[in-house]
Amino acid sequence: MPYRKESNRLPERDYRNEWWYFVTICIKDFKCLFGEVIEWEVVLNELGKIVEDEILNTEKIRENIEIDQFVIMPNHIHMIIFINDSVETRCGVSNNLNRFANGKSLRNCKKFWWLNKNSLWLIINLIKWQITKRCKKTNPAFSRQSNYYEHIIRNDKDLERIQNYIINNPIKRKNDEYYTS
Repeated sequence: MPYRKESNRLPERDYRNEWWYFVTICIKDFKCLFGEVIEWEVVLNELGKIVEDEILNTEKIRENIEIDQFVIMPNHIHMIIFINDSVETRCGVSNNLNRFANGKSLRNCKKFWWLNKNSLWLIINLIKWQITKRCKKTNPAFSRQSNYYEHIIRNDKDLERIQNYIINNPIKRKNDEYYTS
């Protein structure tokens, strides 16, 4: 039987809906490749600055995405993403992914829901792809975990708790589940 990784997505959830999501992306084997924490402040190296640039570019090139809060830790990234489905994306950025080479539209095809411009899966994988592509130019051994962790933010209290977690992540680094020395 072929290897198949189980999804951590909720089967009843449509991840194209306008909503707030807390996302964590980790480096493979939790290697500290993005910088270091010095006196409770993250000091990014060249790879960390590439990641920061890609996160900041996400809002610029995908008008339907808002990055509310983020932190780049030495071996992982936390961010809060808001997907706004009332904003039309710019031509050629996301909408072109709604068609295959044979010209068939995927907009209404449930089989390919993850290719929708508002799909959290597509947004995160485009960010990860860009980060990997650029980081490999500097460090050919760069690798990230193939999956990512996501949490659907339930309400304002949950949003505030996660915002504080992200802000305080460098201070509480040694208590972080992704901490490696």
